Amino acid sequence: MTYKANSFVSELDVKSKQTSNFKRNIKKNIKCIKKIIENII
Repeated sequence: MTYKANSFVSELDVKSKQTSNFKRNIKKNIKCIKKIIENII
């Protein structure tokens, strides 16, 4: 029981870290895209 609960919590932790990294990457990508667009214009 405790093992399953712990693995579930760690799984949630991994997912939350992945989503936060994903959001951070989106912000970086938006900056890059803006620079590319500015260079084209």
